[in-house]
Amino acid sequence: MKHIIVIVSIIALYNTAFSQQYYLGIETGYGISSSNIEIDWDGSTITPLADNCGRAGFTGKLIFDNNFGISSGLNYLLLQLPDKFQNTDLSEISGFNEPSYLQSRHHYLNIPILLSYTIDYFRLESGFYYSLLLAQNADAYARKSDVGFKLKLNFNIYKGFYFYQETSFGIINMVYVENMNKKNYYVMLGVGYNLKFG
Repeated sequence: MKHIIVIVSIIALYNTAFSQQYYLGIETGYGISSSNIEIDWDGSTITPLADNCGRAGFTGKLIFDNNFGISSGLNYLLLQLPDKFQNTDLSEISGFNEPSYLQSRHHYLNIPILLSYTIDYFRLESGFYYSLLLAQNADAYARKSDVGFKLKLNFNIYKGFYFYQETSFGIINMVYVENMNKKNYYVMLGVGYNLKFG
């Protein structure tokens, strides 16, 4: 019985290895980035604001005949994450209760690893990403890397061209600030082109 299971498994792996399609492509997108913030500062508040973000890069996809697939890529990612800070304990002192705006502009090298499933013209992708910080202009400096979840819906338009919507949630604290937890978040729309190789 064990030999039969091994033989069937080898045949299944052999068929899978030769029943797949390879794609290389490019993508670009534009959206809105913000933060999820938790703080424990008595008498102070921080409100995350939103600003624009963008992404451009290369993708690689492997799609099996059963419509499942895996994809990855190499992207340049710009996130802008402004915040509004206000000290409410000093509200009775003139000038001290005025809000100040903290700017954060981060440039990343972004690498996603996504599993996918295709239904007709639609492909749903989900998985993780890793981002390496290349440069930043920020009032509160960010950590050198970010990790999070990514969810993406693709719609095939015509001969390799497609439209996508992407949502990304960071899962690690991005700042070296005591009693503060700040995680990246963005929503993006974009277009891409796939070139089929197999």
